[in-house]
Amino acid sequence: VSPKPYIEYISESGIRIWVGKTAAMNDQLTFSFAKGNDYWLHVAEYPGSHVVIHPDYNQTVDSATLEKAMQLALYHSK
Repeated sequence: VSPKPYIEYISESGIRIWVGKTAAMNDQLTFSFAKGNDYWLHVAEYPGSHVVIHPDYNQTVDSATLEKAMQLALYHSK
């Protein structure tokens, strides 16, 4: 079993947030793991991790989860 290309965080409302580990793993996360109902974030014009908010089908992404994902994108960028 190969390791996952992301670090998983869980928001306070229980929604999974995935953060790519490396540049190559960012592509794997975005194109192989993310699905159509996921949200994708990346800090514009700076190298850094791709961040995917991966809600279950019955979950609605709340503003606190979006804010946490934005903070993670900033933290994992240069």
